[in-house]
Amino acid sequence: MPFLYPFIVQFSLIAAAVTFVMGQNVGRNRLLHKQKFHGSKDLTSHTKVGCDGSSKGLFLGILCMVAGIVVILIFLVVREDEHFPSSTLSWLTCGTLTSILTLSTLMTASGLVQVRQMSVVSRAPAILDTLLSNVALFGVQLYSIFTIVVSACSLALLEDEDDETRGRHIMLLTASILQLIQCFAQSTLIAETSKRSCITRFQIIAKPARQVITFLLFSNSVLWAFDTVITQNWISQELQLRFFGVLAWGIISRIGLPLLIFYRFHSCVLLLEAWNKCYRMPRGEHPLN
Repeated sequence: MPFLYPFIVQFSLIAAAVTFVMGQNVGRNRLLHKQKFHGSKDLTSHTKVGCDGSSKGLFLGILCMVAGIVVILIFLVVREDEHFPSSTLSWLTCGTLTSILTLSTLMTASGLVQVRQMSVVSRAPAILDTLLSNVALFGVQLYSIFTIVVSACSLALLEDEDDETRGRHIMLLTASILQLIQCFAQSTLIAETSKRSCITRFQIIAKPARQVITFLLFSNSVLWAFDTVITQNWISQELQLRFFGVLAWGIISRIGLPLLIFYRFHSCVLLLEAWNKCYRMPRGEHPLN
């Protein structure tokens, strides 16, 4: 099944990254790492996490996920239907993707402003997470930039196209630019949350950026499903195939698209970790005034 191909690439990427990190840690002081591990376990194993401070982001995220799932189901039902116009299906899928990306970009920008209200702590991101994020972000850049090239060149050079085709190119260009901006902004937000935490009483009550992180959890989940089912289908890549050809675009999409799908999955993991760690106090510690 074509749906399984990106998972093979993602598994190979994770296995290679884990092997690389294991090789970097060979020969290091095991006792020091063992002490650090047990110390961090004692600090976090007896804490409680609730959904307070994230109700609005939860509602908006669920609404976004439901809309995305409905579009995915419609796509799976009508993609083989010869009587259903392919242009309508393209407008539906690309319009949904653009809407989710627009909302995610606005929420990410709001989160970048709010996250500065949290205090900087000494917690450093894991080497494995940093490595996987950088590789996945490269795939996002590769796929988005070449899609932008397709749309921009087609709009500039092909003047004899009808209005419907030009509209599809404009929609594809908009979605690709939004995807590039949103992924860079989201990676910056994740990097900021990895080194910040709530340590004062005001921060624990206000929970800055938690609404945003909750929404991004759901939006990245639905974008992961969207890219897995719809984006990698040839119907969604018709304009790119027409511009680059089967061989050239096949190579680009086989490299960039699995990394784009993995970026959404890995972002969900990092956002869940930030949602879980940034807004709670370890047992035995009290918030500062």
